[in-house]
Parts: sequence; C-alpha cells; structure tokens
Amino acid sequence: MSECYGEFIKLIRDQGKYFNPPSVELGEIISTSPISIKTSDITLSKENLYISEHLLKDNIEISFNGEVRVEGSAKNITIDKKKVSFDKALKSGDGVALIKISSSKFLVLCKVVKL
Repeated sequence: MSECYGEFIKLIRDQGKYFNPPSVELGEIISTSPISIKTSDITLSKENLYISEHLLKDNIEISFNGEVRVEGSAKNITIDKKKVSFDKALKSGDGVALIKISSSKFLVLCKVVKL
C-alpha cells in the first residue's frame, strides 16, 4: 500500500515540474577561451553551453549617404559597404543569465550587470 502512495507522490511531483518553467540562474564568466562559466554550484564548459549570438563579436556591412558641413560649407559624402565591428563578446568577470534546457545543457541568455 505504501508503494502505491510513493508512486502517487512521484506522479504529483513530476506533473508539478512540468508546469513550472525552469528558473533563471546567474553565472560568471571564468574564462573565454575556452569558455567557462561558474554558477552557484557548478562550472560549465563549452560542451554544456549554448550562447545567444548577440553575445559574440560581430561584423556588419553598412552604407551611408549624407552631407557633412564644416564652417558653413557643405560636402556630400558616400560610404558604400564598409564593415563595422561590434565587440559585445563576453569577457572574464562578466555576469550572465542562464537557463537550464536539459539535464546537462544551459542557454546563456544575456549579459547582466549589477547596479
């Protein structure tokens, strides 16, 4: 009879987990090459991580057409397809928000800062 109650309690717990979304955890970048993130209880390596693309160094191409004025005289300027580099890459010491997506995998959502 007690085995039946044990199975019933396990079923209730499993269903409770199903309807509760995973919680967001905070971590700190320990190293970037190779990537290593320390959470409150474990250290994660690249094998355990998915990282949002916007947290990586990125290059984009831009075009610009406009006018430049210097002390009353106007000059037109055109810049076609130049690359601009945005370095928002994670660095050692940065804080990150993570969410657990499987038993051993985490998704790095964003960089976080303490105010």
